[in-house]
Amino acid sequence: MDRLAATLAHQISQNIPGTKPLIESTISEDRSLLGHGKPGARSLASKLDDLVFKPCLKALCTGDLSAHDRSPYVIVIDGLDECNKKEDVESFIDYAITFFTRHPTIPLRLFITSRIEEHIRTRLDSKEIHLLDLNSKFRREDLALYMKATFSRAAQRDRALRTQGGTWPEAKELNKLIDYCNGSFIIGSTLIKFVLGAPGDNDPRTPMERLPLALEISHGLDGVYLQILSRSRNLPHFHLIISTLAAIQQPLSISGLSALLYVSTYEVVRVLVNLQAIIRVPNRDDDPVTLFHTSLCDFLVDKSRSGDFYVPPSHHTFLMDRCLNLLFGPHPSNSEECCRYAIIWWPAHWASALTMDPSFDYEEFEMPERWLDALHQPARGVSQPELDIKIFLNESEFHTLKWELHRAMSSFCEKLARWYAAMALLTEEEREHFPRIPTKHGLQGIYGLPVGWHESRTSGEAQHDNKVSKLFATHHGAA
Repeated sequence: MDRLAATLAHQISQNIPGTKPLIESTISEDRSLLGHGKPGARSLASKLDDLVFKPCLKALCTGDLSAHDRSPYVIVIDGLDECNKKEDVESFIDYAITFFTRHPTIPLRLFITSRIEEHIRTRLDSKEIHLLDLNSKFRREDLALYMKATFSRAAQRDRALRTQGGTWPEAKELNKLIDYCNGSFIIGSTLIKFVLGAPGDNDPRTPMERLPLALEISHGLDGVYLQILSRSRNLPHFHLIISTLAAIQQPLSISGLSALLYVSTYEVVRVLVNLQAIIRVPNRDDDPVTLFHTSLCDFLVDKSRSGDFYVPPSHHTFLMDRCLNLLFGPHPSNSEECCRYAIIWWPAHWASALTMDPSFDYEEFEMPERWLDALHQPARGVSQPELDIKIFLNESEFHTLKWELHRAMSSFCEKLARWYAAMALLTEEEREHFPRIPTKHGLQGIYGLPVGWHESRTSGEAQHDNKVSKLFATHHGAA
């Protein structure tokens, strides 16, 4: 949700006359409106007000573009339930309702598609909201139309299906398939992908042979996921790859997954091709691999549902270690995509390990000194003379990194020093925002301490830190 206001503002500026100069003027006066989750950034409601709703109100309700002169514009938000930050989703809905209640005649509408999860459902009891339940019985006809059209298109491309003379599937089988879905387009589309297969699929069975199997799957989406995942479970690296897809913070390409996991691209593709009913597998190795729906991730992290396919919290610990090793380990990665991911998201995996993985002992965890020194040495694995973090990141990604570091350390580092590797990225002013935590591990906690920090420490702690500060200055030339 961090980028929602800025994304909507861009779309609106391109499509609603008169809004672009208003939005540009607002941004020029307050650059914090473009801050993405960093400390001090504006709230989502505040950014929506200044970047979206106020410009629309001024452009659409004044001058030539009055409510009487044209049909409403429609803002479409698809998959609201897929946003991880529930508080931001609630804030977005609340503010939208408030705005449209105050301005009922504005020629602007908000169209949202979403599963009705609890944090969303509690916000929908308002006369300003018109609900349409796609699981209602009358949706069965739409699902039937979708399935018939999909099978018909498949028959035009598949020689095996053309031999059926347009009679497959029979009405009885099609009705069973529709009944199985119980009005859910997610289940329907997943089942059809399973039945029809996909280019490159290693399953030798024909669609006619797979349809009876689909009808025998235990009811619900969980049964579909179990059946499809079982097709690749015995392949090398299957659990490693599927667990990573469930735990990573943003999609990686086939090449990116290969670099992160130290697995060949061929082995990654070999696992994924049989899962194309539930995972989007791109034709190019440098395009992102994505899940068709976030419900697969929900399924995989719930042991009671996924059983042998369960992704434990310890996988975040594993990914944190991989991220740090491919940046600063003995064999740094040559993958720019993978380095960018590691730089931005290792703190998020660290935070997840601290909160969810009982086997992760943060008191024993210590960043090896070679990783700290790597920031001041020629980088092996990148073409630049130094490992300059900003080489790989745009401004938005850099702010995301700093906020993830701040969030992780503020919440969980009461017994750890602030890490030099993190502090080296920040300005003196930005370092002032970090919590003043007693250091325990020497160099990791000394760099960039605020002026006057020692005054709040005990004499013994201050003497220890002064010694380490001198050592730090000797090794790195710090003042």
